[in-house]
Parts: sequence; C-alpha cells; structure tokens
Amino acid sequence: MTPQLMIQPSAFMHKGIQIVQASDFALFRFTPQLQARSDELIARQQADLLTPDAD
Repeated sequence: MTPQLMIQPSAFMHKGIQIVQASDFALFRFTPQLQARSDELIARQQADLLTPDAD
C-alpha cells in the first residue's frame, strides 16, 4: 500500500476566513470570495438546484 498525502479541508480555511479583533473579542468573517460562493450555494439550495455532485 502506497501512502497518499491528504490535504485536510480545514487547510483551505485560512484563505477564506478573516479574523478581526474587536475589543476583547476575536471575530471572524468570510472573505468576499467565500461569501459570494456561500450566497451562490444558498440560492441554488433554495431553488432546489443543489445536488451532491454540484460544484
């Protein structure tokens, strides 16, 4: 058996999440690109167009 390198999905999160310091709190928000993708997927789900194979 040959070992394979597996990239964890969480490794991509630093590209899509921004940490913002507000007083004593560390808040997170999505980058505009990730927010747009999230909005697109929500719209497709509401229109019942989202399938497990959708990109």
